[in-house]
Amino acid sequence: MAYNEILHRGTGDFSVGWYSIDKHHPRYKMNHHWHREIEIIRVISGSLHMSVNNQEYVLKNGEIYVVNSEMVHGAVPDECVYECIVFNPENIFLLTSQTRSFVEELFSGNIVIDSVLRDKDIVNAADTLFESLKSKYNYCHFESISAIYGFFGVIIKKRFYKNDID
Repeated sequence: MAYNEILHRGTGDFSVGWYSIDKHHPRYKMNHHWHREIEIIRVISGSLHMSVNNQEYVLKNGEIYVVNSEMVHGAVPDECVYECIVFNPENIFLLTSQTRSFVEELFSGNIVIDSVLRDKDIVNAADTLFESLKSKYNYCHFESISAIYGFFGVIIKKRFYKNDID
């Protein structure tokens, strides 16, 4: 049975959660759950057997998986180290009408980001995003916000999404 995961992510003024998960992590096996936020998963080593809305995927080293809003998902790691970023794009993308429109379409379900992403440009953008969130220097949030925009910029530019209204 899946549950609605309601957690406070990040800090009060920067609500982006970054999680590094290995076999010592208490939630190494990801129980089935869902949340309103977008989740980006990156496999560092091993393999991750994902179940998303009753579809099965196996992610390997360097692969990226984007869990869209309100999708039921869980995972069973196999000698795996993986990282997750969980955030609500509404908190970041409301600065311009174009980004606001994209987020509205994303949360309405009219836009669904492709799940498994292997393209080198998106992997590079994800690497930049994950590394920026690991930083602890003052004002690192500027770099992280830029990296989030860069990641979604590649998704849009390379059309790694489906749009029901096109």
